[in-house]
Amino acid sequence: MNELPELLHLSPFEEADRLWRGARDAFSTAGERLVSLSSAVDLGLRAAELYAVGRLRDTKHAFPPQIRDRLEAADPRVHWRRDALETPACVDFRVLLDLMSEAELECIAPDAHLSDEPSRFSCERCRAAAHAALGFSLSGEDRDLLLLLLAYRNRIFRCAPPVDVRKAEILVAFPALAQLVERLQAAASAGA
Repeated sequence: MNELPELLHLSPFEEADRLWRGARDAFSTAGERLVSLSSAVDLGLRAAELYAVGRLRDTKHAFPPQIRDRLEAADPRVHWRRDALETPACVDFRVLLDLMSEAELECIAPDAHLSDEPSRFSCERCRAAAHAALGFSLSGEDRDLLLLLLAYRNRIFRCAPPVDVRKAEILVAFPALAQLVERLQAAASAGA
């Protein structure tokens, strides 16, 4: 077995690849084990976040300052106090879903569009920029399935139980995440 080096530099795409492999492995037993089910969701959503951010970072100038700043790469060095007390600014999965959505869909992250222009126009402009960078937009149906997975991740990992986990809902929604990851991987390859 190989030992880990003393210092690992994780790039967005390398980390996304690693997490997505872990998500697929966990999903293979997701119907039998709650840890696998929840791990597949958490790892898969994080992988999709990293693929999307890694690709959108190349076109961050097309977004308003509040999104552009969140797309900016943080200092790779971990500072225990700074990074423990305040999470570095980043684009979360809800905002990414909003950016990747088809133009006519409701804005689900109006707080990300706080600028001089009305949020509706900012949202439309950001979605057009994301579509140009990624080469696709999410349909309402796919976005709803991904929002369901995000809801489960938020409830399982971000809040203390109780929570009712409906296995069938997650198993039905997971292929939408797999399709999103495939599309993001293709966009990352096209941009490389």
